Amino acid sequence: MKPACFVKAFFQMSTCVAKELFQMSIFLSRGARIYFETRGTGTPMLMLHGWGIDHRCLTGCMEPVFLNTRATFQRIYFDLPGMGLSTAGEVRTTYDAAECILDFVRTELRGKPFLIAGNSFGGSVARAVAHQMPESCKGMILLCPVGRDEHRTLPEKRDFQRDEAFLQTLSDAERSAFCQMNVRLTPDAWARYARDLYPAIQNCAGSAYLDHILDGRFSLSNCPNARPYPNPTLILTGKQDASVGYEDQFRWLKIYPAATYLALEGAGHNLPIDQPELFKTLAAQWLNAFFPR
Repeated sequence: MKPACFVKAFFQMSTCVAKELFQMSIFLSRGARIYFETRGTGTPMLMLHGWGIDHRCLTGCMEPVFLNTRATFQRIYFDLPGMGLSTAGEVRTTYDAAECILDFVRTELRGKPFLIAGNSFGGSVARAVAHQMPESCKGMILLCPVGRDEHRTLPEKRDFQRDEAFLQTLSDAERSAFCQMNVRLTPDAWARYARDLYPAIQNCAGSAYLDHILDGRFSLSNCPNARPYPNPTLILTGKQDASVGYEDQFRWLKIYPAATYLALEGAGHNLPIDQPELFKTLAAQWLNAFFPR
């Protein structure tokens, strides 16, 4: 294995409550240059976004959560290989992507306890990491994770709220993208979507790497030394999620014996876009309950 290498630049930013460190870095692993951002100090929490987007998917919805937690967390937001500002290198599978994150944990965290959060495809990567390092990975948040690769149990696609007059103000491309995975189709939801998701979706559109090379399938049976994950886990799903559904994930409770599972009404695959306040409250309450200090 090639030695890991970091290139770092330091900046200061202001939050609503105080100034905190904001760090942009590059991590080299498996031939990939992996971009990540670090915010704040405290218990490290690794953030892994979904397929065909970038770290902004999670900075937008997770940063408000940490304004309401008792403990402090060092939030580390990655662009996964071949997405955002990260290059693909030799990464070809979900397991390769997980090995990159494991390289980071071994090299940078060096035995420190940490938490991990993953959205959709990022949830598969997070699970691969957590199951292989349960002694260090003390908790996990899975946001609309992929329940299974094939023969998914999916609800019928239906909109929870639709402002047709507003939708007609969007371009055809904007409207098509916005309506694909969101079920609250309103101006405020569009504002969140346009900030956190749409630019990254545009950047990744037509990616030969994502369309033809990266294999996003995942099975625990293919992870080395994988075993049931005993630590607190929050599984959040949307009842209108026609991409990955919510029923298959409920069947995971045997391999996540300390899990809290929720299926939210009025939420599709972009759950924090559809239900931002409910998401913020649930995530903060879970962190306060299981990681109060």
